[in-house]
Amino acid sequence: MMTRRTGHSDPNVLYERLSVERDLVTGFSVLFSYFEYALKRCGFLKDLPSGVAMADWAEFGKEIRRNLAASRAEALIKAVEYLRRNPPSLQIVTTGALDWQTVPMGTDPSPAEILGAVCRVRNNLFHGGKFASGPIAEPGRDRRLIESCTVILEECILLHPCVRECFDSLSQH
Repeated sequence: MMTRRTGHSDPNVLYERLSVERDLVTGFSVLFSYFEYALKRCGFLKDLPSGVAMADWAEFGKEIRRNLAASRAEALIKAVEYLRRNPPSLQIVTTGALDWQTVPMGTDPSPAEILGAVCRVRNNLFHGGKFASGPIAEPGRDRRLIESCTVILEECILLHPCVRECFDSLSQH
């Protein structure tokens, strides 16, 4: 039987290292994973020679472009504006060391830019160094990024009938 190493795999300790509330991180994680699976179920798949099933966020963005642009949902407008003014960075390697690169968005961001920012927030949170390794310059930034991305994903669910139906069926099980 394996023994759990306290601090290394204890979720309570790991969540404490984030600058964001546990429920917000967990909610965003589940929403993102259900959404991405709904994209794949609805045929938004990249054509990869390996046969790996990978969601095609760009194609989905093209499909919802008009509906997204026409949306007057105040929460969506505010969420997109927050991402535009505070774009999530891309983790890069510079001279063998991890670093961050700003990925600015246009004044009227396209769905590809918006969804790309949502994916970067997810990647930074789950793959990239969004863990406290010292004083956090802007402790509320990560929370606001996740909240904004949550709003965007929730609105995007409503903009495509297949994604909405698939998402609803997944969340009812």
